[in-house]
Amino acid sequence: MKNGFNIWHLLIAFSIFTCSWNGIAQERYWFGNQEKKKPLLEVSVRKSGPYFGIQQGVYTYAELGGEMQFKKIKLKKPTTHGVYLGAEYNIIHNILGFQLGAWRKPGRFDFTYGLQTALRSDFERFRFGVAPAVGYKVFGFHLMAGYMFHTPSDFVQEINTLYLSLRFIVVNDRKTSFKKREKKK
Repeated sequence: MKNGFNIWHLLIAFSIFTCSWNGIAQERYWFGNQEKKKPLLEVSVRKSGPYFGIQQGVYTYAELGGEMQFKKIKLKKPTTHGVYLGAEYNIIHNILGFQLGAWRKPGRFDFTYGLQTALRSDFERFRFGVAPAVGYKVFGFHLMAGYMFHTPSDFVQEINTLYLSLRFIVVNDRKTSFKKREKKK
């Protein structure tokens, strides 16, 4: 069964999603919905710019796109969220792909957890896919490993199912915002 859906696909997806939301679930279980003390000053940063990269699986794809990141600056557990839209191309097999995705980094030195949708075409037919991904981001580089669940078909076979992707974002727009907490009277 070359492109069929089996139990291993389900187990891989379940384990990636379980790991990504495990921290949130544990915090709510142990601490409940306690009201947290807000800091005197909330700092957030929005960064955006183009990215370029390479995706390697069975086949090699060049990637190009744009990404926007949102970060809440805190001493403990700064969180970062990112969204991206890009294109990928395999010159050898003439396959063009478009991807839309989002990721979340729950702490300063934590892994990133994300989800991506993709549309791949050989300029005659296309396939759609969804991929959970786990990665690590440092100094503008973002290394991600993912597993793409594609729609079953007998065409457009030259696409990656299990892949590693290395991207570099060139930040050309950065906006920092400060919000002061109002004192209660």
